[in-house]
Amino acid sequence: MRHTVLFNRAGWPAWWLNGQVLKRREFGLGQILALNTLTPVFRRIDEKLPFPPLSLIAILEPKKQESP
Repeated sequence: MRHTVLFNRAGWPAWWLNGQVLKRREFGLGQILALNTLTPVFRRIDEKLPFPPLSLIAILEPKKQESP
């Protein structure tokens, strides 16, 4: 593995609120629209948020072939 990127900390409070407090299994249209509108802001502050990340991207590279 070459590099990992942890992100989407801004989504954690919404998932927690919907699942644990409101006992919902789906997001409402208003919540989705708000998330889409606020995404540019969340991208800038994501690393500074104190919540656990919901998403992970791993950058991989192939193993080098051993020469005979």
